[in-house]
Amino acid sequence: MTYTESAQPVRPVEAGKTLGIVALVAVFFIALLGLILGFVAQSQSKAAGVPNTPARVAIILGFVFLALQVVGGILALLFFLPYAGVQVF
Repeated sequence: MTYTESAQPVRPVEAGKTLGIVALVAVFFIALLGLILGFVAQSQSKAAGVPNTPARVAIILGFVFLALQVVGGILALLFFLPYAGVQVF
């Protein structure tokens, strides 16, 4: 009895692609986590020599959302500190 090759070729796994998609989803909930996962996925894909668009988008959105969170946090502090009895200006 001999074994023959499969009729359907096995699709090669692209390194970092799944992690790039996870980073893209995570960046909408926790910007810093999505940013870090995006860099890890990009690194894995770069080592394998394959492009990873979801990881690149996650990195860009991670920086944008993180900057918006920092600005929003500063504005929230400036708005709510007077109610706590702290003189801002």
